Amino acid sequence: GAIARVCADAGQTCTDPNFAVTGDWECACVAPATLILKGAQKPAECALDECTATCAGCAGTVCGEQACEDPDTSANSRHDWMCVCKAPEMGTGLTKPAVCKLDECTAQCGTCANSGAGHVCSMQGQTCEDKDVDARATGTWECKCKAPSYGAAVGAAATCTLDECMTEANQERCAMEGQMCMDPSHDPASVGDWTCTCAPPAVGTALMQAAACVLDECNVMANTETCAAAGQVCVDPAPAAGAEDDWECWCMFGAAKATMGPATCELNECEDTCPTCAGTTCTAAEQACEDPTRDPQKTGDWMCVCYAGAPKAVAAAATCEVDECRDFSNFGAHTCKH
Repeated sequence: GAIARVCADAGQTCTDPNFAVTGDWECACVAPATLILKGAQKPAECALDECTATCAGCAGTVCGEQACEDPDTSANSRHDWMCVCKAPEMGTGLTKPAVCKLDECTAQCGTCANSGAGHVCSMQGQTCEDKDVDARATGTWECKCKAPSYGAAVGAAATCTLDECMTEANQERCAMEGQMCMDPSHDPASVGDWTCTCAPPAVGTALMQAAACVLDECNVMANTETCAAAGQVCVDPAPAAGAEDDWECWCMFGAAKATMGPATCELNECEDTCPTCAGTTCTAAEQACEDPTRDPQKTGDWMCVCYAGAPKAVAAAATCEVDECRDFSNFGAHTCKH
């Protein structure tokens, strides 16, 4: 009747402990639910832990080595049990085994970055990243250097590198002048040593600022070879970046020169200074010097000439003869016969 329906609506059974007494009926829990508080003339308070109970839909052995938790053990709360991963693994599975995850950067375990002796990455001022947090994949964590340093290592502290030219501000400072940024040391402890270096063929370097570039156009092989082929030397009178196309070929002897090409050279071996020139040879002998050609390719053809005329000697002092009859400096001192 109506009394039995009170218990039935609660999923319980109705019991009457003494048929001779009225008003003593009770609602009783139905196995596998267990009694918490008797229900005298009302539904009882029953509990059902689906992790430990044996019933259709209960956990049973589903969780295996994982823990089982039933968040609501009231008898009317069914199918809410969960399999829970054991620490330090994390994860739950509703009425089924959990897919466990293990972040080896945040957890403490034998294969983790922190195995109990301190966090390998943190102690070096580095960050930690676990690229595969599947609990079955261990040893996948890596230490990463903090910007602006870079570098990473799997399962160990990273060897960090710092290239100060990788920073945008430093790059721009050099690039605005058409120069290259160079950092001679990539040790993170070595800072403030980056330089701006001029782009070849210009040369020049400055510490932590744009360089004052020098462009010696005679450092360009083609220009040097052009002059050398003519037996001349290359000279850049204004070796500064921006002053271009002003290189010159200079004659080895004399003052002749030409811009961006060989000069027309002359060599006066009597007046100029060179290994084959006369020097003081003629003047020391009180003789005149004559160079019949001014061609730099024809050397050693100068002559010392006696003041009274012949004879002459090539590339040496002449042996002069004096004819007193022809020597006007002695005129009147001698009687000449014909």
